[in-house]
Amino acid sequence: MLVDTGASRSVFDMGFISDAASDVSFDEIMTSGIGPGSIDARPGKLEMFSVGNRVWTNVNVMFMDLSHINTLYNKVSSKRIAGLIGGDFLMNTKACLDYGKSCIRLSIPAKYVPKF
Repeated sequence: MLVDTGASRSVFDMGFISDAASDVSFDEIMTSGIGPGSIDARPGKLEMFSVGNRVWTNVNVMFMDLSHINTLYNKVSSKRIAGLIGGDFLMNTKACLDYGKSCIRLSIPAKYVPKF
């Protein structure tokens, strides 16, 4: 996962985790990014998502083709990007990004209900 402080929503790659998603009945959504034009985004449900020892189930998320991002990152890393952690997740976990220490602190209560 890539932390994207400029993304308002968390997004997962359709190709990377398509087996973990099931369709939901939302309208098709178009989003824009740095490049020209718009990008197709598809709402779906992620059966499980975890950070550290916290696990969420049946989380409504957005899916899109992130192959263009993986093509860019392939030039500097062999790792594949499965998704973007966006502002919705960062805000709801009261994330604190410390650029000096290169760390992220999340506040996730034991009975946290995801709002992303």
